[in-house]
Amino acid sequence: MHSSCKTARISLVLGFCSKMRVVLQNISGSFELKEEYDRLMREKEGAEQETAFACNCQKGYKSERKQLKEQKDEAARFDARLRDKARLWTEFYLWQLFHIQANMEEVSSTTQNLQEESQEMEEAKFQKSVWYIASACDSFVLGNAGVESKRNHAFMR
Repeated sequence: MHSSCKTARISLVLGFCSKMRVVLQNISGSFELKEEYDRLMREKEGAEQETAFACNCQKGYKSERKQLKEQKDEAARFDARLRDKARLWTEFYLWQLFHIQANMEEVSSTTQNLQEESQEMEEAKFQKSVWYIASACDSFVLGNAGVESKRNHAFMR
């Protein structure tokens, strides 16, 4: 019972406060200004909503600008990496060309040395052939000279 008494008292107090407010509004004349007050309150709420909307739009624009800046920065980093890649490929190709040229010079030098050795061997072979032919001719001449001298010797006898 105690709780229901308390509830009854609260509702009496609230009812009294509500009636008291109406009486005070009538006395002060604010009841007559209620419509204007309500209209201004609606305008205020509308302005607050517009402000909140504008603020959200501004946040959206800032977020969009930030995202665009990040994309621009990423594109710049990508372009820089593409340039680095192109530079590295160029450097790699130049390195390959350098080593190909070095190999060509080595092969050319080796080829020239082999040609010189081959020419020297051909000359030595030719010299040897000439020497053998000269020796054979000398032997033949000497051999014939010996035969002729024997004939002459036999004839002279």
